[in-house]
This record gives sequence, C-alpha cells and structure tokens, in this order.
Amino acid sequence: MEVRIREVIFSTVILCAMIGIGIPVSNSILRKTTNSAMEIASSVKVNDPEKFSYIKRTDVGGFIAEGELIAKDSVSIPDIEGYYFSIRKAEEHYRMHVRTYTTSNGKGGVSVHTQTYWSWDEMKHWTYDADTVQFLGCEFLRKDVQYRPYRRYKETIKQKSNVRFVYKTAPVKTHGIIIGKTENKEYANMKFHEGATIEKTVGKAEESINSAPVVFWVLWLMLTVLLIAGFYALENNWLEDNNK
Repeated sequence: MEVRIREVIFSTVILCAMIGIGIPVSNSILRKTTNSAMEIASSVKVNDPEKFSYIKRTDVGGFIAEGELIAKDSVSIPDIEGYYFSIRKAEEHYRMHVRTYTTSNGKGGVSVHTQTYWSWDEMKHWTYDADTVQFLGCEFLRKDVQYRPYRRYKETIKQKSNVRFVYKTAPVKTHGIIIGKTENKEYANMKFHEGATIEKTVGKAEESINSAPVVFWVLWLMLTVLLIAGFYALENNWLEDNNK
C-alpha cells in the first residue's frame, strides 16, 4: 500500500486534534475523581451505633458508615422456606423459537437457513421486599436507603413440563457501607453499598485519582489509532489531484 505525503500530513492533523480534544476531557475526569476522592477522604467514618447516632445529633455533614443492613420486617412466601430481605419470583415458559441465518460458500453464493430452538423465557415476575431496615442501631424506611439488593439463586420449582418458577433471594443481613450526609439533625442521601468496607472505599477513591486519567488516555489513544488506520484504509481519491 502506497502512503502519500498528504495522507501522513492529514493523519498528523487527526492525531493533534484527538490529543487537543483529549486534554480537556482528561482534565475534567481528573477534577471529578479528585473532588470525589476528597469528599470521601473528608467524610466522617463510623462503624459503631453510638458514633452513628452522634453524627446525626451534631450534623457533621458527609459520612461513611460500615455495618450490617438488616431487614426488620423480613419477607417470606409459601412457595419456599425461610425469611429474606428480598425475594424475586419469576414465571418462565419453555417455548419454541425460529430464527434465520445466512451462510456463504466463499464464491459469492449465499444460502438462507432456518433454525428451530427452545428456551426458557420469563413471562412475568414478582418481587417482595422488606419495608423497614436497621443499620447500626437505627431504623429507617426502606425507601430512605438507596439499595438494590443482590439476589442469589435459591430454587426452581416446576409446575408443568413447560412452566417453572425460579426464585432468587437476598439474605436478611448484609454487610456493607452507607454513604450519606446529615442535615437538620437527620440522615439524608443514604446509599448502601453491599460488601464494601470503609478501608477499601477510601483506597479505591485514592487510586482513582491516578488510574482514571490513565484508563481514559489508553482508550482515547486506541480510538485515535483506529481512526488513523481507518483513514489509511480508505482510497482517499480526493488526495490524488493534489499529488500530481
């Protein structure tokens, strides 16, 4: 493949343009990750009920609290045994599907094929969640704590040969952290992070200051290389007259 001088010049322009765009984007990412890390670093860290109650009374602002989130009114259904923070019941039907696909013989000939296959498809589902939770000795309405419970597979019960119910559950107690703030002597903006710890959260925030811009530039330069490679792959006939 012949590389023309104007293609080299134009690819250099692409490179410079991408770097020029990337610098402010990278700086913006760095500012955001730095501000986020500073917020986490400056937050009050607590892991016992007495301190958790104290930060509300004194309106300390941002906080990170570590402990167990417990369903005070755990849920149960007759289908399966036990009590849980959350239950998801899905009804699935075993159904036949038909799809078409094409193949080539390598000589320009194309054949269309039809394939039949069966799969379990979810038709509908039900969820059951606790309405009241407890964390470090304090009770909250479930809606006041942002948390999407991670439900683990529990059981499958077949009703018919082509109908089954699949159950997933989340345990009554889950360890993690709540990131939030206190204002007007009340807890606010609380978000529970399952499985997280104060130490790991602070460490990840500090690492992100260096890693986020690096990840961005790696991806950005890969995109730049693809753009330049794509440019060279084109015929670029519009450059022909300029080279004569």
